[in-house]
Amino acid sequence: YAYFDTVINEYLINEGGLLMNNLRRWEIDASGVYVPHLAADVRRSRTDYLDDQSWSLSLGGLDMPALALETRYGGRLARASIVPMWGLDGHVVHLTQTYATPPVITHIAPGFVRTEARITLDVSLQADVIVFESGAIGSRYTVTNTGQHPAEIRLDLFAHVASERRKMPLAILTLVDEINALSMGRIPGLEPVLMLEKANADLLADSPKIGTSLSIPAGESVAVRWVHAGLPRMGDSLDRARFWLEQDWEAIYTQIDALAAAIPQIETGDDDLDAAIAVSYQQSVQAFIGPSGHLPNTSFVGKRQPAFGFSIRGDGSDYGRGWNGQDPFTAYLLATAIATIDPKLAQGIVYNYLAIQTDDGAIDAGPGLGGQRAGMLSLPLLARLTGAIYQQTGDKLFVEEVYAGLLAFFNRWFEQDFDKDLDAIPE
Repeated sequence: YAYFDTVINEYLINEGGLLMNNLRRWEIDASGVYVPHLAADVRRSRTDYLDDQSWSLSLGGLDMPALALETRYGGRLARASIVPMWGLDGHVVHLTQTYATPPVITHIAPGFVRTEARITLDVSLQADVIVFESGAIGSRYTVTNTGQHPAEIRLDLFAHVASERRKMPLAILTLVDEINALSMGRIPGLEPVLMLEKANADLLADSPKIGTSLSIPAGESVAVRWVHAGLPRMGDSLDRARFWLEQDWEAIYTQIDALAAAIPQIETGDDDLDAAIAVSYQQSVQAFIGPSGHLPNTSFVGKRQPAFGFSIRGDGSDYGRGWNGQDPFTAYLLATAIATIDPKLAQGIVYNYLAIQTDDGAIDAGPGLGGQRAGMLSLPLLARLTGAIYQQTGDKLFVEEVYAGLLAFFNRWFEQDFDKDLDAIPE
């Protein structure tokens, strides 16, 4: 079977266009502590600071579903999940222990993760998850028959949505083209849907789910895709899901791979440490969210995880620590780490501070994408931060543009109201 894996991988590389040259291959299984958190990569995606939906991927465990994608829609509810179920030869494979070879994570990038598994000894699975934007995520399952006989497989997507108090009802939708989709309920400010290519459903089933049948000749592969979209109205969610299903996913793969080229691949001799560093880079890039009417450049948030990202008030004023502004400590650490990956992301942090600078040179310690302010003068790290970015990018124009504002900020620290004891050292 190792031989067949090699043959099929070569097929996928040469025929399927799925090779990603700039992503290192990993073998991360469910025994580790790493749970992939996936959010839209601002370098290629639209992001929404007020309604940012991120997801986690669970490889499962004993008596637990494998490859479960889970979210809380930014904190709206307790949990929502999507689980693939594979029916063949009279039995269903969806729990981790029912796979012939349980899933392992093989590739990671901002807004992307790839896993591989064996559904049976003769049927392998490559499952790719892509975050398209803050309100849309999708997956591509490539199923390969390495046996000597055709394989008939049924894929069903099962969803579960629950608030803190109860399980929420789901519903099968029949679209104008007779394809079925799954409504994942009505949630505050959200009516999400799940669409699967060529989907059909048993309308009388106790647990609503959508699925499709796959016929896979011996030695060949079949790919099937689905998209989940979560927008305020069901019709808009359906339109967005259909939009992403109609896009050229090969072009998206190419873009993910091209952007991954800028992320360093660190090899220490310790695979676990290497993986921790790679995940840190992934999370650092995913920390960025696009500009708003309050800040002109991309900024960052902490805890970009399923429980965070939805503003009940609709303006971000209810966000807590990590989501309510650029604190200078995090800004310094994050910008210096990201400067060689994407200089504009790092420089944008400095430009955002200067964008809210007052006439007397003061800069607030926590300007946020929702217009938030910390109400105190920023720590005097901004010149040092700018110098660190310059050392990594060599961009003299950037330094020239921010110099005057940084000098005014530096001088503001030595005004008399910050030196009550008149010893020329700011309190």
